[in-house]
Amino acid sequence: MNTGTQLSRTKLVGLLLLLIVSFSLPAWGGSCRLYLAAQYDWDRHTGFYLSLENEVPDGSPCNLDGAKVFLGVGNGQEWRFLGHSSKWQLDRDYTISAVICPGSFDLTINGQLVDQGEGSLLPMNDVDLDANWVPDWANSQAEYLAIQKSLSVNSRDGRGLNLKFERPVPLILLASQSPTNVPWATDQSQTLTVTAVFRMIGTPDPRSFAPYVDRYGQSKYGNWPGKAKSDADLAAAALLEQEKLQEWGVPSGFDPYGGVLSAGWQEQATGFYRLVRHNGVWWLITPLGNPCFYIALSDAPALNWDRTPVTGRTWLFEELPLKTPPWDFAWGLDSWGQTDGTEDVAVPTVNMIRKYGKDWMSKANDLAVGRMKAWGFSGFGKWSDDTGNLPIIPVLGTSGGPNLDRHPDIFDPPVQTELRSVLAAQVTPRLKDPLVVGWSLHNEYDDIITVDEIRNMLALFFAIAAKRALVDEALASLFNKNVASLAAAWKISATTVNEVYSSIPSPPPADIEALRQYFARQYYGFLYRTFKELDPNHLYFGFWIVPGWWENETDWQLIADYCDVIGYDRYSPVFADDWMAALIRKTDKPIFVGEFSFPPTYNLERGFRAYQSVNAWDDADAGRLYSNWLEDARQNPYCVGVSWFQYRDEPVSGRGPGQGPDLVYGEDYAFGLVDVTDQPKYDLVEKVRPANLQAAHIRLFLDRVLSRQQRELFHQQRYVTVR
Repeated sequence: MNTGTQLSRTKLVGLLLLLIVSFSLPAWGGSCRLYLAAQYDWDRHTGFYLSLENEVPDGSPCNLDGAKVFLGVGNGQEWRFLGHSSKWQLDRDYTISAVICPGSFDLTINGQLVDQGEGSLLPMNDVDLDANWVPDWANSQAEYLAIQKSLSVNSRDGRGLNLKFERPVPLILLASQSPTNVPWATDQSQTLTVTAVFRMIGTPDPRSFAPYVDRYGQSKYGNWPGKAKSDADLAAAALLEQEKLQEWGVPSGFDPYGGVLSAGWQEQATGFYRLVRHNGVWWLITPLGNPCFYIALSDAPALNWDRTPVTGRTWLFEELPLKTPPWDFAWGLDSWGQTDGTEDVAVPTVNMIRKYGKDWMSKANDLAVGRMKAWGFSGFGKWSDDTGNLPIIPVLGTSGGPNLDRHPDIFDPPVQTELRSVLAAQVTPRLKDPLVVGWSLHNEYDDIITVDEIRNMLALFFAIAAKRALVDEALASLFNKNVASLAAAWKISATTVNEVYSSIPSPPPADIEALRQYFARQYYGFLYRTFKELDPNHLYFGFWIVPGWWENETDWQLIADYCDVIGYDRYSPVFADDWMAALIRKTDKPIFVGEFSFPPTYNLERGFRAYQSVNAWDDADAGRLYSNWLEDARQNPYCVGVSWFQYRDEPVSGRGPGQGPDLVYGEDYAFGLVDVTDQPKYDLVEKVRPANLQAAHIRLFLDRVLSRQQRELFHQQRYVTVR
């Protein structure tokens, strides 16, 4: 895998996935915050939050005396706040209570009323309530560590929540307080009482608790059923799985590409995947001509992927493998594209070598393929390796290509030639390959054309092709070829086009946005045409756009015009809320979800953090959420497939770039269907498998039975409404 692809993989799951998180005390000052309870939308002025905050503008560590308790209450028009500072003491419990009544609210510390306010609460009930949450942006260096111990939320009508957060300090350092999400609906006509207990302790020395990661890559301080504690446990798990696989067997009724053999209808077999709209329902058609709802698993088999950095923190690990064969396969250097000499190691690789012995690599590959088939997956998704004659959706890259800013000068003919050559080298060898479902290029926000890069292009040297093209477009489309009008609007002195080329203009936002969309159309259009010229046989999925992670909603339409299937990633509790459903209907094109997931938090007791966008309590809860989500996806007339992210859990010490003393670098979420010891999560898999096997048949039922009008009504009532 080339460096460009590796760098793209660091941006996997929405906005939070770009954040590099440390153990809880990074080396800079600024902001420290612990949300004790939070259910709000800041911009909409709705909901409430109770927090412990500390702001240090001079960059020094947050100190004990600077900590303040805040209660924020939004009424839909404005925020109103109560705040209190205290002479805090270390190693003492504090009980903070907020009582929010219709028209007033008050704040109490250890039974003493400290502040009161007037105003009403407009609840924010369409999101879960968060507790025990230290945001990444407010996790600065501090002279203390605030630890939430409990939260109770009670309504006067008798409803209530009681949550406990007791964890050992080293687990808190490894998986710093992440939001515990729980459903809660506030009735604004009822008095709401929110009570949180927290304690402040002196800043602990992380090394005093070392090691944090045991020899099997698990949190040393966590304990749970099924945790591997010996090589004998690995061997026993391998035997158990063989029994399970034999019990499940390989599902029948599907062709080798995931197509349904009993659909009752077929399309012409072309030897490649293609698209058909049958009775108003979009379908992938397999190379053999059968309808397919493609269910994929990404990042597999991952024999030495998800490496965690080791340089500067060997003390974190109970045991690291040797660097001699066969263990050397687990080691890497600068795996994330950096050039600072960071060594990293893939702990799951070590476990697979222990577990499967001399031929571990072929056994692990074969096992991954056997799992995929037994669990009802059609094939691989993004970021996977070609394995076992299973279909795949490759993500291509343009590593090392010439960029002006974030993107190449698509108006420069030599640059176009180079891009075409880079893509041809990746595509041409597989022109006749039926296992390629379709191509995609780059990932998520990487390929969004931004406002800032358009401003930067306009500030470049006058001979740059992109700058000249943007100026020409502005003159033609925005100013009726009138240089004087452009000069006035862009605040430059120019009487000729050449003088505009040579200027550094300051266009108004509307002009920048128009040029941004123009550049995007030219860029996406060039890529789409190039792919189709190089390879007319395979589909093109675009760049896996993330709805909402863009400049504005126009980006969805921009990419939709230049792909066969709109490939997008979405980490959301439901397949399509009202807003997402409207986007999908607006473009009226087939869609494919390249990434979705519900990583369990395990109540933060296994060293994994909670992924804020979506998460589950445990494996069984993740399976329930998977089944519900897939049920909605398979009955959406536009959706032709989905892909779960990902095959294996990420390391508790983080996967991503980083060198130094921090306990976590990069992502550390339990996304996988398989844990770091290469053991399936059976409570999850046993819900995933039947959902997968039923998906295409339920979709076929809609195709056969429902009329177009009935389908649309059914879609609106059942699949669009947020549950």
